Amino acid sequence: MLCAILCVVIAANFLINLFDKPEPNDFYEIKKAIAEWKSRNETVMESRNKILFPFNPNTVSETKLDCLAIPGFVKQNILKYRQSGGRFYGPASIKKIYGMNDSIFGAVEEYLLFDRQKKAESINDLSEKTNDKPVVSFFDPNFTSEEELIKLGFNNYQASNLVKYRAKGGIIKKPGDLLKIYGIDTAFYMKLAPWIKIEAREADHFSSSPETFRIIELNTADSTALIRLNGIGPVFASRIIRYRELLGGFIKKEQLLEVYNFRSETFRQIEDKISADSVKVKKLSLNFSGFSDLARHPYLKAEVVNKIIECRNNNGPFETCEELLSKNLMNEELYLKVRPYLKLN
Repeated sequence: MLCAILCVVIAANFLINLFDKPEPNDFYEIKKAIAEWKSRNETVMESRNKILFPFNPNTVSETKLDCLAIPGFVKQNILKYRQSGGRFYGPASIKKIYGMNDSIFGAVEEYLLFDRQKKAESINDLSEKTNDKPVVSFFDPNFTSEEELIKLGFNNYQASNLVKYRAKGGIIKKPGDLLKIYGIDTAFYMKLAPWIKIEAREADHFSSSPETFRIIELNTADSTALIRLNGIGPVFASRIIRYRELLGGFIKKEQLLEVYNFRSETFRQIEDKISADSVKVKKLSLNFSGFSDLARHPYLKAEVVNKIIECRNNNGPFETCEELLSKNLMNEELYLKVRPYLKLN
């Protein structure tokens, strides 16, 4: 009997050792939770350290710009624009930076500084001093050469832009059309106005129909308005409207080149007769749009949409759109294209 009891005890002891007993001091889950909390806290603190302060977009250093509470890709675009030789002349010029939507611009507008106080420089100056010589002779802006324009008081940037405008088929039909030239502001125009003389015999060659030169806004134009543009027939008009609906609207007029089979030659013919108002763009909710809504957008493929939804389901709603980059859900090129079409809620 004793032998039988001993055998049972030995067998029971052997069976108990087969089962893994939880370690009495296993803090793995607790450590994991603490690590996640620290990571989130650091992100929040980093975000809180970003502030808004007065800055000159032409001279602010990269270090100070990094402390500014605006999206990182907008800061990079500002720096790239400056490195390529660009210069900001006023609030309207910085608003043209890719990714600078109305909400971001509204936040920083009151903090923008420009070199208006410098007498030696004009806000229209790109990289050199403005030529302050007075205009002392009549001239026709449709035919005056670049060298003669500079002698009349234009700076190199203004003169170059006017010549390029004419080379693309643009016509100064009336003196006020000079304000369409990038770099010519109202103050400079008022100095030019008394000396502008557009020859009547040349003006006869211009179309007398005001509709020909009426700027067409791509986000509100119907097919009737679009087919008035040179090279746009009913087929292309319907394609443009269809693509506009898929996008949610055009951020910039160059997106017409993404329309199927739309030629660059056609775009150059109508470039000066069209505009795109980004305010009218319909945005997708990053936190609430479903798969079909996101995948319908031309810039978002099903693979990327699946990553976005999976990340959202696992980690909760996105706090910023920049998480699409920080969490490697898409590359920077795609992010810059699709960012203007996204909102959090």
